[in-house]
Amino acid sequence: MKKNFGRKILLSCISALFVLSTAATSTYAWFQLNSEAWLSDVNLDVNQDKGILISIDNKNYSQKIDSLDIMKAIVAKKNNYALVDGVFKDGDVVVDRQTFLDEYKLMTLNSVTSLNGTTFKNVFEYNNTNQEIDLSDPNLNNHYYEFDLYFTVTTTGKNPTENENGLEDVTIMFLNETKSLSANGTLNKTAITSDFEEVTLLNKLTTYKYVDDVLEIVNKNGNDKISVSTADAMRFSTTTYNEEEKTKIYELNSGLGSYATTMASGDQNYDPKYDSSLNAGYTYLKNINNHYTSILPMDYDLLPKTYKTLDEDADSQIVDVCKYDVNTQTYSKQKVTFRIWLEGYDADCFNGMGQESVKIQLSFTMKKD
Repeated sequence: MKKNFGRKILLSCISALFVLSTAATSTYAWFQLNSEAWLSDVNLDVNQDKGILISIDNKNYSQKIDSLDIMKAIVAKKNNYALVDGVFKDGDVVVDRQTFLDEYKLMTLNSVTSLNGTTFKNVFEYNNTNQEIDLSDPNLNNHYYEFDLYFTVTTTGKNPTENENGLEDVTIMFLNETKSLSANGTLNKTAITSDFEEVTLLNKLTTYKYVDDVLEIVNKNGNDKISVSTADAMRFSTTTYNEEEKTKIYELNSGLGSYATTMASGDQNYDPKYDSSLNAGYTYLKNINNHYTSILPMDYDLLPKTYKTLDEDADSQIVDVCKYDVNTQTYSKQKVTFRIWLEGYDADCFNGMGQESVKIQLSFTMKKD
């Protein structure tokens, strides 16, 4: 059993704003998914006064990155193109624009899972004999989006703040609240958003809700309707390489729940959003076809830490730190790897989804240390 969908990506960056939009048709979750994806309308602007500069090649830094640049960054990461003097090469051959376009159109966006935000695997996939197979596919980066961005800070501007060693170090941050810009309108906060969609179920599922702080189990049957949002199944991660490699996973929306895990009622620190028996996507999948009855929930003890808000602590907001070198009078250049995926164990990741768009908005600001 396969469900196919087409997925359209829209990237729009305005005033240090990075936006990813996807349009999905048909279904997704725990099935092999085929999709077409492409990028358009990418524009990255940053504050001119001691502002952030961004590059995809660690050579050509700018306050503006167009759609082809972001496309190049994703395809180059997928195909392991070598970066030589600011040029992407496949062996000794310089990769041309058309190759990037053609390769990007072949990419798919499948539901996958990750315990660390850096390595991915399919949950389960049907083959032609209708038997579940556990994939350890070396080409799984076809099914999620991964790209490198390089950050630095310009020293040009009026009256830059200085400390005893020169200019201050600057922390690149996710913007966690909408900001008014004096000349350029509004910079929206980092967020994952999509409209809710009503789905008609093909079989039963179990979920939950709170009524007056009391947990209530909710059972849905075939032909019942449920409202879902694709954004609630999305994850993204950042990996930084400043002093040591560090990866953070962000789960900014909870929706119908979180990961389907081994947590059960009566466990210490019980939280229903991690209970597989109350996970809408997981219970729906197991009910819709008996071939899926052997799928096991994630081990709760192995559950990755995810940042669910950008407001709870400073660490959740930090992207990286650009340090000022008083000798060269420049800021360091910091590489950050971004990965974006549909989490296959999420309660909101289940088949039955129809037309819907998702916008992942990564807004960057900075703070002087």
